[in-house]
Amino acid sequence: MPLTQDQIAHATQHVQRHLGQCPICGSASWQLVDVVNTLPFTGGGLVIGGPTTPMLLVACSVCWYTIQFAAVPLGLTGSGGASK
Repeated sequence: MPLTQDQIAHATQHVQRHLGQCPICGSASWQLVDVVNTLPFTGGGLVIGGPTTPMLLVACSVCWYTIQFAAVPLGLTGSGGASK
């Protein structure tokens, strides 16, 4: 999902406040990747058409170690509940 300039600024501030050095390579250079939806996994497969959780992906600019932040509490997508 493309982010607006305001969303990018807000997410960048959040990342700068909460991430320090990359645990893999030690770099402190992070970049926003995208907002994606995760699919629930139940026992033996994915639930197609079930609830999803929007996540902001942030990657280390050096080694590409990737971390996720929940997008809804950050105000990057819908307000609460599950998205489809």
